[in-house]
Amino acid sequence: MAVRLLPIPIDKNPHLSLSLSLFHHTKNHSQPSTDASSISAALIGQPSWYAYMNLVPNTPHCNAILGAINGVYAAGGAFGCVFNMWSSERFGRKRSIQIGCVISIVGAAIMTASVDIPMFIVSRFIMGFGIGVLVTLVPLYQSEVSPPESRGLMVGLHGVLIGFSYSLTGFITYGCYFAPHGQFQWRESCS
Repeated sequence: MAVRLLPIPIDKNPHLSLSLSLFHHTKNHSQPSTDASSISAALIGQPSWYAYMNLVPNTPHCNAILGAINGVYAAGGAFGCVFNMWSSERFGRKRSIQIGCVISIVGAAIMTASVDIPMFIVSRFIMGFGIGVLVTLVPLYQSEVSPPESRGLMVGLHGVLIGFSYSLTGFITYGCYFAPHGQFQWRESCS
């Protein structure tokens, strides 16, 4: 027996369906800027990160580094999406999602432990690769294993939870800003 999460199926309620479609469309068109800069935006407000990485804010060199951090993340995501074409056929969807999780954990560990800019940039590529795998395969897998009655809700929650995680990152970073130890301010928000 399937459990119905909404009293009225989404496809039977045109107003709810249109609202969710518009939300999904808006989220997808605004997501690349947030996606590539969620961690970078957190670091831009942390003076301890600039001091640790020997960067002077608002200089051409610093702006180039911040651009590289964002660009490398997006490039890693593109490679992760391409990797899915092979891995999901070779290992299956579930195993590929597990591989993406491991890659993301390794990337987060390297980013948190970064001692210089090149290490940080490499970690951003690894994180982008892992997230590229996950952001494309998870909704696909959800749509394949969800019961028909709640399939749209389950797949839609994926996008909602991505937005929630960006908000949570912002709140955690804001809280870490007031930490007395400088490195904790940015390392905790990266982990």
